[in-house]
Amino acid sequence: MPRLATVLRDEVQRATRQEFLKCAARMKALVQSHDQAIAGLTAKLRQVERELAQLQQKKKATKKQEVAAEFAGDHKFTPEGLRFYRRSLKLSADQFSTLLGVSAQSIYSWEQGRVQPRVRQVAAIGALRSLSAQAIAQRLKR
Repeated sequence: MPRLATVLRDEVQRATRQEFLKCAARMKALVQSHDQAIAGLTAKLRQVERELAQLQQKKKATKKQEVAAEFAGDHKFTPEGLRFYRRSLKLSADQFSTLLGVSAQSIYSWEQGRVQPRVRQVAAIGALRSLSAQAIAQRLKR
Protein backbone atom coordinates (compact mmCIF):
# COMPACT_ATOMS: atom_id res chain seq x y z
CA MET A 1 0.00 0.00 0.00
CA PRO A 2 1.39 3.37 -0.96
CA ARG A 3 2.36 5.69 1.71
CA LEU A 4 0.13 8.61 2.47
CA ALA A 5 2.91 11.12 1.91
CA THR A 6 3.58 9.78 -1.59
CA VAL A 7 -0.09 9.91 -2.49
CA LEU A 8 -0.41 13.47 -1.20
CA ARG A 9 2.74 14.56 -3.02
CA ASP A 10 1.49 13.05 -6.30
CA GLU A 11 -1.92 14.66 -5.85
CA VAL A 12 -0.35 18.08 -5.16
CA GLN A 13 1.86 17.73 -8.24
CA ARG A 14 -1.14 16.77 -10.40
CA ALA A 15 -3.25 19.68 -9.10
CA THR A 16 -0.34 22.08 -9.56
CA ARG A 17 0.22 20.86 -13.10
CA GLN A 18 -3.49 21.30 -13.95
CA GLU A 19 -3.54 24.80 -12.47
CA PHE A 20 -0.35 25.66 -14.35
CA LEU A 21 -1.83 24.42 -17.65
CA LYS A 22 -5.01 26.48 -17.06
CA CYS A 23 -2.91 29.59 -16.36
CA ALA A 24 -0.71 28.91 -19.36
CA ALA A 25 -3.79 28.55 -21.62
CA ARG A 26 -5.19 31.87 -20.30
CA MET A 27 -1.80 33.54 -20.86
CA LYS A 28 -1.62 32.11 -24.36
CA ALA A 29 -5.09 33.48 -25.16
CA LEU A 30 -4.10 36.89 -23.76
CA VAL A 31 -0.89 36.92 -25.79
CA GLN A 32 -2.82 36.04 -28.95
CA SER A 33 -5.38 38.79 -28.35
CA HIS A 34 -2.58 41.29 -27.68
CA ASP A 35 -0.81 40.17 -30.86
CA GLN A 36 -4.02 40.76 -32.82
CA ALA A 37 -4.46 44.18 -31.22
CA ILE A 38 -0.86 45.08 -32.04
CA ALA A 39 -1.32 43.91 -35.64
CA GLY A 40 -4.48 46.02 -35.93
CA LEU A 41 -2.74 49.07 -34.49
CA THR A 42 0.23 48.54 -36.80
CA ALA A 43 -2.08 48.41 -39.81
CA LYS A 44 -3.86 51.54 -38.60
CA LEU A 45 -0.50 53.28 -38.12
CA ARG A 46 0.53 52.41 -41.68
CA GLN A 47 -2.77 53.77 -42.98
CA VAL A 48 -2.34 57.01 -41.02
CA GLU A 49 1.24 57.34 -42.29
CA ARG A 50 0.02 56.90 -45.89
CA GLU A 51 -2.67 59.51 -45.34
CA LEU A 52 -0.11 61.85 -43.81
CA ALA A 53 2.21 61.39 -46.80
CA GLN A 54 -0.70 62.13 -49.17
CA LEU A 55 -1.62 65.23 -47.21
CA GLN A 56 1.99 66.40 -47.26
CA GLN A 57 2.12 65.92 -51.03
CA LYS A 58 -1.14 67.83 -51.42
CA LYS A 59 0.24 70.57 -49.21
CA LYS A 60 3.39 70.80 -51.33
CA ALA A 61 1.33 70.86 -54.53
CA THR A 62 -1.00 73.49 -53.08
CA LYS A 63 1.97 75.56 -51.97
CA LYS A 64 3.49 75.32 -55.46
CA GLN A 65 0.18 76.37 -56.99
CA GLU A 66 -0.11 79.29 -54.59
CA VAL A 67 3.41 80.43 -55.39
CA ALA A 68 2.78 79.99 -59.11
CA ALA A 69 -0.48 81.91 -58.92
CA GLU A 70 1.14 84.67 -56.89
CA PHE A 71 4.08 84.88 -59.27
CA ALA A 72 2.07 84.67 -62.47
CA GLY A 73 -0.65 86.95 -61.20
CA ASP A 74 -3.81 86.88 -63.27
CA HIS A 75 -2.07 85.66 -66.42
CA LYS A 76 -3.58 82.54 -67.88
CA PHE A 77 -1.87 80.55 -70.59
CA THR A 78 -3.49 78.84 -73.55
CA PRO A 79 -1.62 77.66 -76.64
CA GLU A 80 -4.22 79.24 -78.93
CA GLY A 81 -4.01 82.57 -77.08
CA LEU A 82 -0.23 82.65 -77.43
CA ARG A 83 -0.37 81.83 -81.13
CA PHE A 84 -3.05 84.49 -81.71
CA TYR A 85 -1.10 87.11 -79.74
CA ARG A 86 2.18 86.40 -81.58
CA ARG A 87 0.48 86.50 -84.96
CA SER A 88 -1.43 89.68 -84.10
CA LEU A 89 1.93 91.34 -83.40
CA LYS A 90 3.16 89.94 -86.74
CA LEU A 91 6.21 88.44 -85.07
CA SER A 92 8.03 85.28 -86.00
CA ALA A 93 8.59 82.66 -83.35
CA ASP A 94 12.27 83.64 -83.38
CA GLN A 95 11.46 87.30 -82.68
CA PHE A 96 8.94 86.40 -80.02
CA SER A 97 11.42 84.03 -78.37
CA THR A 98 13.99 86.86 -78.27
CA LEU A 99 11.52 89.00 -76.33
CA LEU A 100 10.91 86.22 -73.81
CA GLY A 101 14.47 84.93 -73.58
CA VAL A 102 13.65 81.42 -74.75
CA SER A 103 14.26 79.42 -77.91
CA ALA A 104 12.00 79.54 -80.95
CA GLN A 105 11.43 75.82 -80.48
CA SER A 106 9.95 76.55 -77.05
CA ILE A 107 7.49 78.99 -78.65
CA TYR A 108 6.43 76.35 -81.21
CA SER A 109 6.07 73.71 -78.48
CA TRP A 110 3.94 76.05 -76.36
CA GLU A 111 1.72 76.97 -79.30
CA GLN A 112 1.18 73.32 -80.17
CA GLY A 113 0.35 72.51 -76.56
CA ARG A 114 3.06 69.88 -76.23
CA VAL A 115 4.57 71.61 -73.20
CA GLN A 116 3.54 74.37 -70.81
CA PRO A 117 5.74 77.39 -70.14
CA ARG A 118 7.13 77.80 -66.67
CA VAL A 119 5.55 80.21 -64.25
CA ARG A 120 8.22 82.86 -64.85
CA GLN A 121 7.69 82.57 -68.59
CA VAL A 122 3.91 82.94 -68.21
CA ALA A 123 4.57 86.06 -66.16
CA ALA A 124 6.91 87.35 -68.89
CA ILE A 125 4.22 86.71 -71.52
CA GLY A 126 1.74 88.60 -69.32
CA ALA A 127 4.17 91.49 -68.95
CA LEU A 128 4.66 91.55 -72.72
CA ARG A 129 0.90 91.77 -73.25
CA SER A 130 0.82 94.96 -71.23
CA LEU A 131 3.22 96.62 -73.71
CA SER A 132 2.17 98.38 -76.87
CA ALA A 133 3.22 97.17 -80.31
CA GLN A 134 5.63 100.14 -80.59
CA ALA A 135 7.28 99.28 -77.28
CA ILE A 136 7.71 95.69 -78.41
CA ALA A 137 9.22 96.85 -81.70
CA GLN A 138 11.68 99.01 -79.77
CA ARG A 139 12.68 96.11 -77.59
CA LEU A 140 13.37 93.99 -80.66
CA LYS A 141 15.63 96.68 -82.12
CA ARG A 142 17.86 96.68 -79.00
